[in-house]
Amino acid sequence: MPTSSFKKPPTYAYEEKDFGHSEIYSGYLNQKLTEPDLDDIEHQYSGASDPVTMPALDQQKPAGEDLPPDDRHIDASSSPQYAKEETQKPLIVHAVSDKTDIQLRPKTTHLNLSPSEGFERLSQIDYWVKITGGHGVSSNDVLGSYRDATMRFTKSSGIHGYGLEKKKWCNLELDMGDSIFTDLVVYIQLADSSGPISEQELTRFAALISCLSEDTERGFAFMTMFDNAIEQANVLDEFINHFNFSIRINIYPIADQPFNGVAVEQYACQVGMERNHGYYSCFKTINNEKMVLYSLKNMSETGCFDFENFDQSTMHGLTFFMKPAAVQQAGAVFSDMVDASKACASSMQGIAKWPGYNIPSEEPISEIRESIENIETDMERLGIPMGSDEAIRLF
Repeated sequence: MPTSSFKKPPTYAYEEKDFGHSEIYSGYLNQKLTEPDLDDIEHQYSGASDPVTMPALDQQKPAGEDLPPDDRHIDASSSPQYAKEETQKPLIVHAVSDKTDIQLRPKTTHLNLSPSEGFERLSQIDYWVKITGGHGVSSNDVLGSYRDATMRFTKSSGIHGYGLEKKKWCNLELDMGDSIFTDLVVYIQLADSSGPISEQELTRFAALISCLSEDTERGFAFMTMFDNAIEQANVLDEFINHFNFSIRINIYPIADQPFNGVAVEQYACQVGMERNHGYYSCFKTINNEKMVLYSLKNMSETGCFDFENFDQSTMHGLTFFMKPAAVQQAGAVFSDMVDASKACASSMQGIAKWPGYNIPSEEPISEIRESIENIETDMERLGIPMGSDEAIRLF
């Protein structure tokens, strides 16, 4: 599969965190996996020979490989009204699904999901392995095999090591090659917006672990059995499908005269929106990371603006969009997007319309915000809040 189709996790400052030696962090999550947990796993699945039952490799394509390409954008935040900025996290690129708009969703969801056996929380979205024992290794000793294997992965993965000198956990892919590591932790994400991980990909992951074990002459321990990982992936997929929706506001010309690129660029500059991979996005910078709250796209088949020929471009409509599940304080973000759409319609001599409504009246606005708040409560109850690290990676 081409590299461009990979979905990598956000590059948080993982290596700057002071992790104690008794703590293992799985991927980029805020979930701690303590040594007693790993000791239990090692006691059950220690050694480098057949630590789990590996499913046979079949000829079916991995999950998500047959899916068509989606419109993609980055979500983040730009309004000064958002409190607790230190808790905001950068968002990864994600797909906008027009098949499930919040306008069509019920006000309450009542979704009940439980983590699989071997997983303490629904928010554990990675399947990890600890490789331990033997002599210290450098990143150069393992990255070759790791990168060769992950070329065939469709899910995000990572490899981290406990530095002998720095006494903390580091991302080996960011290491300069001069550090020596003792224990290693390798993980793969169990689900994302393209679907759950397949048994086929878990088999490839297990093959990678066996290879790394042989390269480093170490034993390894999976966090739980393969069947449990598949079950957790399916539960997470149900969670994603339930909350994976977008909010759209369409802007149409009042007359038959289409919008032109010059006018769109002028509006975007006036309100502080920036070009972003074929879209305009409303950004907020937190901890030197740009995050997007909502974006503006061309109402066309591709959804992208032709910035190279923008002066000569015309558009028959514009669309503001956001994905609440991946945004903190989504209700406030939504209100900002409503105001931006009204300002755009006024500036462009157009009219703003909700899908399913004639005009953006106050009634659907209040209904949609109420739906966002109810869904926010449901996600919080299930342990994966809107805009959390886990939600960002899942959606």
